[in-house]
Formats: sequence, structure tokens, C-alpha cells
Amino acid sequence: MWNPWFLAENQWRPEEEMRDLQLDGLKTLVKHCRENTSYYKKLPEIKSLEDLEKIPILTKGLIHDNFNRLRANNIPGHIIHTSGTVSMCTIFKDNRLKTDWGEDRFHSWFGVPRKKICYLWGIIDITEKPLLYSNRLYLPVDSLNTREDAIKYLQMIDNFKPDRIQSYVFGIRFLAHFALKEGIRPKVGVIYTSAEVLTPEARKEIEEAFQCEVYNFYGSRELGSMAQDCGEHGDLHINAERYIIEEVDGKLLFTDLLNYAMPLIRYENQDLGALSSSKCRCGRGLPLMKPPEGRVWGFLLTKAGKWVKSGTHDLIGTHELFNWVSAYQFVQEEKGKVTILLQPWSEDEEVPCMDSITKAIQHLWPIEELETRVEIVESLRVSPTGKQMFIITDFKPWEDDTARA
Repeated sequence: MWNPWFLAENQWRPEEEMRDLQLDGLKTLVKHCRENTSYYKKLPEIKSLEDLEKIPILTKGLIHDNFNRLRANNIPGHIIHTSGTVSMCTIFKDNRLKTDWGEDRFHSWFGVPRKKICYLWGIIDITEKPLLYSNRLYLPVDSLNTREDAIKYLQMIDNFKPDRIQSYVFGIRFLAHFALKEGIRPKVGVIYTSAEVLTPEARKEIEEAFQCEVYNFYGSRELGSMAQDCGEHGDLHINAERYIIEEVDGKLLFTDLLNYAMPLIRYENQDLGALSSSKCRCGRGLPLMKPPEGRVWGFLLTKAGKWVKSGTHDLIGTHELFNWVSAYQFVQEEKGKVTILLQPWSEDEEVPCMDSITKAIQHLWPIEELETRVEIVESLRVSPTGKQMFIITDFKPWEDDTARA
């Protein structure tokens, strides 16, 4: 199920055939789990895809508590760290999945070359400073805070003339705002966004600014490339040869049929969303899902009037002092001030003294930029719509130009 030639042909097969393929993959995965993991020794017999409901949901907390029991004893892999929307997670990923052929198939839908690519991404994956290397332009969103930054990035993109831009929604919309305002229109082949919700308003503004198609990509560090829209730009096509996606009470559950090193069955990644029963006019048999609703990261406004994106905050997720933290959240109620909520894995966690935590936070967050305080809580806050967000703030960068002047 995992080579580019098969995937290119299989996407056009009827959805019923796709379900048969998923069932075969699920049966094989469950057999492997029983034989090679201690966590899944007692999985029920699988006769249909509906039998998935007999298997308990796998949460990030359960992965944390049962990491070694979830690992297969016969498959080599590598560690993957993710902070997700609000919670941290570490998994073990099959080495055979280092090339994501499903993502390559999604990219083939763009219809443009892939020679020159611009990455508007976080420093954890690319670089701390703008870098042009061969046919790749790396622009860290963490350095994108002001009007001057936006103009500099737009000019670099204009000179580079990329076939494709891969970007966080916030980063490319930030640039789109100033591209329209300053009359800078870089030549771009196609843009595909990820990691945040692509709203209709954001898509419209980005398309107008860069005069190209914008694709909505859905993936995650611990899973891979789950879904994307096609040229019809409606619901997202699921990478169904690899993933079975369920919707339970508005939450999405993922079964990765190919990660044999640490099988993730009915994994709850804390994203909110819904499956779709629609049929896409493109004719592909890949099942559809609505764009996820719970991945808007938000922004923090410093005293100096700069917007800080959540990519900066991944430092907390990797700092050894915070190993006891299962989830964290930033709450900003006014400019230059933020409350950091830290949620322990359990009541039994050994929590460092508050002085140590505060000093570490101040090291990560220069006091002249953000005045911070820390709270240890049993649960995180939810937004007015009931969603649990990584950052809760009332500010929107495209509504207040004075904040970025």
C-alpha cells in the first residue's frame, strides 16, 4: 500500500474498494500488535471496520504511561516529539516511513514544478534566520513580527520566484496583508498551508495577494500527511491507504495502518473535526473529511508591539525542566502580559519549585518583551466556542496595524 505508483493509481478507485483495502491493512496490523507488543496483546478479532469500536481510544496520556509497552519488539524506528495543539507527545515511528509517499501524492495535484520551494515555517524544522540554499528558500515565521519583516520576506520571495510555498496559515496571511497594502506581488506557482485552520477569509486574502491557488493540507508530526483538498478546494481527501479516521463526539481518532514500530490505533490527537459523506467532483475515491476546527494557534502581543507565534513556545515542550508537564497553554488578556498554564501528567508528578520554573520561563521569555506569570492547574482553559486552544488571546494581527508598525 505504500509506494508512489500504487498510490497514484489507487486514488481513482471507488471508495468501497478503499474500505476493503483498509480492512485488510487493519487485520494485518492487529495480528502484528498481538504478536509483538505487550500493550495490544488482547486486541479483539477484526472482521469488519466497525470492529474498531471495540478497541479503547488511545490518548497522549496513555502513550506517555505505556511508551515501551506500545513499541513493537521486532521493528526498528526513531523518536518523534510533538507538542500538538495543547499537549506534548513522544512516539516511536517506523523507519520505513521516513519518506511520506502520501504527501508526495498530494503534491502531485498542484500541477506545478517542484524545483524551487519556499518554506515559511518554524525554526524547529528549518533555520533560525532566512536562508537561501540551492533551490530552497527558508523563512522562519519566528522572525516575522513587523511590517519591515514582512516587506523583507516579500522581496526575498519576489526575487526567488518559487514554484511552491509551504507555510503556516498565519505566516502567509501576515505576508498577504502587507503584499496587498504595499503593492508587492511576488510571482508564486502555488501555496499550500498547514498546522493551522485555513479560514475562507484567509484563503481569499492569500489568493488575492499572491494570485495563485491555495491548498489546505492537514498533517501532524507524529502521524504524517493525513488529508488535503484537491483543485476543487472543498472538503479534504483522506490519505486512506494509510489512515482510518473516525469521528467520536466531534473528536478525530486516527489508526495508522503503517507504523508498525509503535502502532497507534484509535489515537486521539486532540483535533476537532468531522467526516464528510460528500463526493468530490474530481472523481477520486478517497474518502473526505471537513477541515479540522481545532488547530488555530493564536498569537501573543509583546509590549514592544511584536506578534510572537506559537512556534517560539516549543522550547517549553523540549526543556528537561518541564518533563512533568503533560500540556501547557498561554493566556493573554492584555498587551505584553501572558499567563502560562502548566498541567501535570498526574497528581503524583514531582513538580520543581516555582522559583526554578519562573527562572526558566524568564530565560525563554525576555522580561522586556512579555511579562509572564505561571500557574499550575488541573485542567486547561477553553475558548468561548468550547475548544481547547494552545494560545487564548483576544488580539488578531490583521485587525490592528499599529501593533506591527
